[in-house]
Amino acid sequence: MAAKLIDIAEAVKDAINAATFTTAITASRSYGPADITTTAEALTVRCDVQPASASPAIITRGRDQSCEFRVLVGIRRRVPIIAGAISATHCDAMILLFQEVIQHLAETATFADGSLEGIEIDQPYQADTFERAAVFYGSVELIIHGSF
Repeated sequence: MAAKLIDIAEAVKDAINAATFTTAITASRSYGPADITTTAEALTVRCDVQPASASPAIITRGRDQSCEFRVLVGIRRRVPIIAGAISATHCDAMILLFQEVIQHLAETATFADGSLEGIEIDQPYQADTFERAAVFYGSVELIIHGSF
């Protein structure tokens, strides 16, 4: 038997993998993104699903024990530099993919018997990763209510 947070993270990963997006991705569950180091990894869109936290509400006898679960979803890809500039075409495709994943998760709404209560978007891309390594990185945090 796995922890409920793990079940929910697995369900989020499975929901992403069951969908078709304009750019192909395969989500994997992880505990943080690994560096993109090889050429093959650099050309691949990475989607990491990370179990983040479980915060139980006040626990009382005889009642369901409700909990707020948080799961992080990060999408990243090294973006080519063409003629000395980061490729706008590749960035545009990544922003579209980011939007599609968020929309799909919002429409799915139920993960391992937990209901989606909110999505906190970090940002569609993080400028500091562009400056350091030309890597598109966007992340969202899903807030899911359920019981243990």
